Amino acid sequence: MSNDVCEEMFVEIFSRLPSKSLLRFRSLSKWSYACIDSPDFIRLHALRTQNKLLMLVHNTPPKNGRHQKKSNVYTLHSEDRLPYNRSIYKTRVPYPFNDCEIVGSCNGILCVYERRNGDISLWNPSIRRKLTIRDHVHRYHHHHHRQEFGFGYDPITDDYKILKLSKPTPFLCTMKTHTWRKIASPPIYPYYRVDSYQCLFNGALYFAVTVDSDRCYDSYILRFDLSSEVFTILESPQPSASWQTGVVTVIDGCLAVISGKDEVAWIWVRSKEEDQECTSSSSSWYVAFVLKASDYGGGDTRRVFQLTAIDGLLLDRGFNSNIVIIDPETHVKSRLVGLSYSSYIDGVSMFTESLGLLGMGTSC
Repeated sequence: MSNDVCEEMFVEIFSRLPSKSLLRFRSLSKWSYACIDSPDFIRLHALRTQNKLLMLVHNTPPKNGRHQKKSNVYTLHSEDRLPYNRSIYKTRVPYPFNDCEIVGSCNGILCVYERRNGDISLWNPSIRRKLTIRDHVHRYHHHHHRQEFGFGYDPITDDYKILKLSKPTPFLCTMKTHTWRKIASPPIYPYYRVDSYQCLFNGALYFAVTVDSDRCYDSYILRFDLSSEVFTILESPQPSASWQTGVVTVIDGCLAVISGKDEVAWIWVRSKEEDQECTSSSSSWYVAFVLKASDYGGGDTRRVFQLTAIDGLLLDRGFNSNIVIIDPETHVKSRLVGLSYSSYIDGVSMFTESLGLLGMGTSC
């Protein structure tokens, strides 16, 4: 009994430790190794971890001529230690990818699309493990964009799934099988293009899409349930083509979209009751904030993250653009900086620290 109590106490303590500490504790004994590596413990640790990290990918141009290969590194920052100035030092870690886009993140695992070879990699920066999944479906068609993929977790099958929004047939790959298969229930409405990165919310993937209906282009939200593997369509707050909806995100625990028109960005939030019932009416959206282009610098925005520690919105404004953090109520903005005056931030992602992919793939 005493051994059982001791083991339960160790599990309780271990489940609240950072991932790097747990990697060291694996070598304490055979029991600690088996405990930390077990799927049940990895799930428990993911549920209890509160450490949300911001990953910044820094691009440093070559010093000795344009023919030299550029170098990419990444740094990890907690929400209360963001790099508003260069005095905040963080260890630079070599970025294990070239010419890639981060599709999304789930339970501490990032899904990365490599444009050069068309591969998909699952990557955990916390423990530096990478698992590559070959894209045999369209192996030699590398014209895909990062918006055409989605990534999330199915709690029913306890498996991670990768969605490919290829036309006319979408495909799905699971981490356990490493195989791609056709989705039995494709979207009812044919979409013309995907306009946003994925948004993972309540077990479903959401995308802003443009639907071609007799050459009348309207904006909608495409929803894919990761468990039932069924597509549904939600009406956008402003489905007219004159509005550009390029961001789907989560704000205050609710689904949100950002639509732009006439140099003004409207942040629409969907009520929690409507999300639970999965209704499709545009009346379920309400305006939470309105931002003018002068508030955040204008231009296209690729992603928006809510920073709970400082109660602001982080706007990823695309390649070679500054990362802007703005308080949507006061419109006060701040900027994140690169590692040096010659470097710039080329990518950003938020994720929680976890042990996902432990014992899988390769070290990176």
